[in-house]
Amino acid sequence: MKTLTAAAAIAILAGCASAPESQATHYWESAKQASENRYRMDNMACQAQTQADQGSAMFDPASDSFDDYRACMISRGYVLRQY
Repeated sequence: MKTLTAAAAIAILAGCASAPESQATHYWESAKQASENRYRMDNMACQAQTQADQGSAMFDPASDSFDDYRACMISRGYVLRQY
């Protein structure tokens, strides 16, 4: 019985480990060749500004808050590219 329980647990864990994660489809590219540190600061500032203005739906591409976030990043010299 212990062997059967252990085998079932391993099978369940293996199934969870092989579940696909969602992959990013877009990335921000700096038109000004910003450093990684500058990108992080700009990204965090735009996220904070958008969340303060709109709430938590920022990464829903159909939301107004994502449009505001995208506009903020564009105003800081970034271009949204697709992989």
